[in-house]
Amino acid sequence: MKSKVDTLVGEKPVATVTYQVRSWRLFNRFGPAIMLMAVVAGMSIAHPDFLTISNLMTIGLQATVRALLAIGELLVIISGGIDLSVGTAMSLSMVTMGLYVINSHGSLEIGMLIAIATGVLVGLLNGTLVAFLGLPPFIITLGMLGIAQGLALTLSSGFSMYGFPKSVSGKWSWLMHLPLGVIIAGYDLGTLSD
Repeated sequence: MKSKVDTLVGEKPVATVTYQVRSWRLFNRFGPAIMLMAVVAGMSIAHPDFLTISNLMTIGLQATVRALLAIGELLVIISGGIDLSVGTAMSLSMVTMGLYVINSHGSLEIGMLIAIATGVLVGLLNGTLVAFLGLPPFIITLGMLGIAQGLALTLSSGFSMYGFPKSVSGKWSWLMHLPLGVIIAGYDLGTLSD
């Protein structure tokens, strides 16, 4: 007669199950970091310029926008909702800022406030329709995705916006030789892990 100490699941010994569980927990915790290191090593071998400071800064700048959007979306998903309009709301915000700064030759600071106000307005409209009217967040934010994308394309005439003043890449972009967006995203990710 076997005791409970000898077997846990079927005929497997306790030590084997414990080893498998520990291995799985270790992989869950460090697997993404190991995979990232493998990809970086592979890219460095394939392209020697991959690990240069300028390339890493470019990757950091490009990933920052998506990371900040993902952090905001994470909070919505944790609360049991969904917001499909996050990306297009950001696009609309940037187009309104660009129109003010480039076409109206306005100050960058006011343009940033206009972008924030546009994002808040889109979020407020989504939140009001979901919270007070009880409409499904999937449907509301899917509709807002189309509306914000259409407005952004209409306001920009479908063209990329360029001609921002030099101050965009100057005083607002760098802190301690790092892009400011990377610092903000790193801080946000650090506070989420606490």
